[in-house]
Amino acid sequence: MITMLIAAAIVFPADRSYATASTSLQRKEIVECSLAIGDMGQATAVDTEYGQRLDFRYKNLGGTMKEPSFSLEVHDGEQRTLLLYGFGPMRGAVKNIWKHFAKKCFPEVADVTVVRPAK
Repeated sequence: MITMLIAAAIVFPADRSYATASTSLQRKEIVECSLAIGDMGQATAVDTEYGQRLDFRYKNLGGTMKEPSFSLEVHDGEQRTLLLYGFGPMRGAVKNIWKHFAKKCFPEVADVTVVRPAK
């Protein structure tokens, strides 16, 4: 029952591709591992009412981008629900980004289906 309430609270992006999965790993493990391998620029952990959101900003020739390139949300519950989505040019790279993180941080959910926006 609690899992259903938490799942109902997750807002899935309607305008971009996303990947989602559940894991038994603790939030701290997921966040620490994801921040450690987020070597592409700058990563910021933001506390939210549902758990934590990790915003990743790629580096470019002028420095680090101001807006996030992609975000990984970690929703608390009996199991942690992970939600990954991209912004701008990273909107279509969700599957490759997921594989990068899952390979090292949550291999039990490495093979995930990417949900594409309706056209």
